[in-house]
Amino acid sequence: MIPQFNYRYCENQDRSQSKKVSVFTQPGYEGYSSQNNRYKTHDLAKLLPWSEQVELVIDARLRFDPEYCLFASFDDEQIKQFNSDFFHLLESNYFLIIKSMHV
Repeated sequence: MIPQFNYRYCENQDRSQSKKVSVFTQPGYEGYSSQNNRYKTHDLAKLLPWSEQVELVIDARLRFDPEYCLFASFDDEQIKQFNSDFFHLLESNYFLIIKSMHV
């Protein structure tokens, strides 16, 4: 049996907005790019690809199929944003170093 909401989600219900923590971090990448960037839903009934016809197997394969699994899609968005921010910062610092070397 899989609960519809996990423990962190339930804990967050009693916290003020500023004290809420990421719900899906291990597994999951919620909050990876920013603690303010949360998943649109924490409802596993919506995040996982349940089907009446096929038994849902929860393993690493779900992570690599963002068109089939909303959870994987949200993870991909977090990773993409983190990489964009990280490499933009590296690029900015690189050009600052090169510019200072030519002064």
